[in-house]
Amino acid sequence: MHITRFTDLSLRVLMYLCARPSQDRTTVTEIAERIGWTRNHVVKVVHRLSQEGWLATQRGRTGGLGLDPQARKLRLGNVIRTLEGDDCLINCKDPPCNFGRGCPLIKVLNDAQNVFYEALNAYTLEDVAQHSVLAHLFAPSSTGKVVPIIPAGVLPNKDQSRNSDDAGLLKLVNEGGI
Repeated sequence: MHITRFTDLSLRVLMYLCARPSQDRTTVTEIAERIGWTRNHVVKVVHRLSQEGWLATQRGRTGGLGLDPQARKLRLGNVIRTLEGDDCLINCKDPPCNFGRGCPLIKVLNDAQNVFYEALNAYTLEDVAQHSVLAHLFAPSSTGKVVPIIPAGVLPNKDQSRNSDDAGLLKLVNEGGI
């Protein structure tokens, strides 16, 4: 399975907002700086997430955006399915497939895709955003400085071995250095 960059960025924005105190509002510019993506990309993502009802936005001088309180309980599989669409993994129409409607591959791939989403539905947005490392890294710092973010693809698991760089970062976070 593969998710689009748009979905990847959407998950990062949702996790960032979920890790923040619920009453805090932020801006698109701040999100872009904190997660390391361009402001233009974040604007598009925030627009879509707002359309889904997952973000609360307010325009104006005292405006900003935040996570809708109910969005904390969103199941990851449902979020990804919504953002990715419910298309089949392969397109049998373009180019046309000569195997026809009776081909068993479609059913196998659809079953696998459903298992993928169900496995992700075992976790909520809050589950992944409240991981101790992410909570420290995404939370606003007391100094107002931008806190470094863990590189993409590094979500520590207590049962998973880490390389020395990850272990050092985790030790720094756990000791309150970040």
